[in-house]
This record gives sequence, C-alpha cells and structure tokens, in this order.
Amino acid sequence: MAYNSTSWTSDGLTKAGATSTTSQSLTTGTLTANTLTLSEGNLTIPATYKVYFDGGGDTYMTESSADIIQVFAGGSKMLQLDQESSTKQASTYCDEFRVIALDASSPYISLFSQPASDLHKIYVAGSGYGADTLQIGRDDGGHAININGSTTWGVDDTGYDVKFFGATSGKYMLWDESADSLVLSAASKLYFDGGGDTYITESSADVLDFYAGGVNSLRVDNDQIIISTSQLHFTNDSGAEILMSGTSAANIYSQSSFGLLAGSGGSDAGHYLSFGSAGSNSQMILKNGDVGIGITAPDNKLHVKNADGNSKSVIKLEQLDTDEPFILFTGTTAADQTKSLSTDTDVGALEGHILVSINGADKWIAYYAQD
Repeated sequence: MAYNSTSWTSDGLTKAGATSTTSQSLTTGTLTANTLTLSEGNLTIPATYKVYFDGGGDTYMTESSADIIQVFAGGSKMLQLDQESSTKQASTYCDEFRVIALDASSPYISLFSQPASDLHKIYVAGSGYGADTLQIGRDDGGHAININGSTTWGVDDTGYDVKFFGATSGKYMLWDESADSLVLSAASKLYFDGGGDTYITESSADVLDFYAGGVNSLRVDNDQIIISTSQLHFTNDSGAEILMSGTSAANIYSQSSFGLLAGSGGSDAGHYLSFGSAGSNSQMILKNGDVGIGITAPDNKLHVKNADGNSKSVIKLEQLDTDEPFILFTGTTAADQTKSLSTDTDVGALEGHILVSINGADKWIAYYAQD
C-alpha cells in the first residue's frame, strides 16, 4: 500500500527505513498507529505519551496533564508550559536560564502584556535554599544593569524589601518596605556628588558626620551639634534667626574667646547687634559703638533709659569692696574748666542736686553751672 510515496506493510510500519511492529490501518487521508493518529497533517499523541528527540540522551516532550506541556533533557524536566483558566505560565526548572545572542546585537528578553496597562512581573516563589531571593547581574560580577524607563520594586504594603550590596562585606543599602525607610549600613556613605567629595555617613552609633570637599564640617550626635568650620553662615534676606525652645535655660558658651559681630559684610551704618528677651529688644549696640539699654536708638556712647516708666532707678552701682570707690573717673585734668576733670574751684552758681542712694541712704549731689 502506498501513501505519499512511502511503503507500508501489513505487519509493521516502515518509513525511510524505520520499522515498527505496531499494527496500523489507513483510511482516506488518515493514518492510525495504535492510538497515534496522523490526520490531514495533524499528529495526535495521547496524554502522558512522549515524543523523543533522541540524539543519544533521554530527551523528550510530553503532556503531563491537561494543558500542561513538559520538556525533558537528559531525563530532567527543564521547561513547563502551563495554560490554566486564571494563569498563563512558562516555567523553567534549571539552575540557569540563558539568552545568547547569535549576532552582534545584545541578547534580550522582551515582556509584553495584554492589555498594555498590565504590569510585567519577574518574581521568585518556592522554598529551600535561596527561597524568595532574586539575583540579577553577570556571574563574573562585571558591568552594571541598565534600566531604560521607570521601574517599580515590590508591591504596596506587602513587607517585601529591596537590598543592594556593596563590594565590602556587610555594606548595603536597604529599602525597608514595611517601615517606609531607606537604611544604610553602618559607616556607609551617602554622596551628593557635584564633583567634590561631599557625603553623609554614620561614623559610629548615633553619630552623623557631614563632609564637604572631604572635610568633616558638621557632626550631629544624640545631644549636641559640632561645627568644625570657622563660620556658621545664615543667609536670609528677611531676617535669619536661631530659635531655642523648651522649658530649660539655654546657654551659648566658648572654651576660648568668644565674639559677636554684626554688619561685618557691609558698610551700612544701620547694622547693629541687639539683645533682648520675651520677644523684644532691650539692649542695642550700634555699628559706631553707641550702646543703648532700654532704648533701640542710643544717641550717646552709653544711653540708659527707664523705658517701662516703673518707679525704679535707672542705674544701680553696687560695690562690695569697701576699699574701692563706687565710680572711678580717669582722664586728663586741667586747672581751668576746659576739661571734664578740673581742679578749678571757682565754679558757677549752684543749679540743683542729683538724688543718689548710698548704702541704702538717699543722698544729694549738688551740681553747678560752668563758670
């Protein structure tokens, strides 16, 4: 019996020199060998049967169950194609899955979704060694991973973290998804690289160091801030402030000389240095050296004013050393009245008195007109 120029026998199937002892029958356009059927170019193989590609190894393909195709190489399952009602999957069962370019172009794996709004996913599921761990990169450690476009890591509120390791053991960067926190391992550096050696690092427990140009300019620990530079510069055209809040007293101190300087950056005579409390200025030092207490615009070298109008003295002098005067006047004296200190006894007429309190007793000091 002839079929497509191939010879068949009644007790065996012969094609291109191969012989089978399986009985067969031939009808119009159909060849049936036991339960293997070739009909109009379609070959039907029963479930769990195997199609061998035998180059000397145990390599074959089989439908293990409904809508599941498995590929074996050397007797080991390597690939599974699974069509289910809810999921379409292609699974590999091997230590490595490689894509090798056959020309000069780069190898790649393309992921397409339908509809286009669906997300592409690469994930790890299972148990045992390396469970739930996905590693991407070259096995020789070379070259970076280039990602074009935006990427999404993890799923909202699942607790899945993303961790990046450094070249040094124990150094890493971790996105802790459950805590919404980015974590750097101890002594790691966070660079702001505009061309200089500028970064932030936790040099020890609870100690944060800021480096600019490789110099440790600022240190913050759990109870103090240390500035290593020569200047703390505030820039604010509407007025810069240092605000200290809390119920305990705040102190500014220096282990060496300490100076306050206002208006050093310009020649404006309006620059001043003020001190105050309760939100108001009560002492003022102008650029020309005039000092005001109780007044913000002193018109003398020392201008003291009882600004609140309460019944109290403007100046109180307290001298606890009985051998020293309350006020020491030092200057050039003259025989006439041309100097502030004068030995001239021929003064003008008495014009009045100044009330002073000495050791709790009120006293009057007379003042005279200049002769």
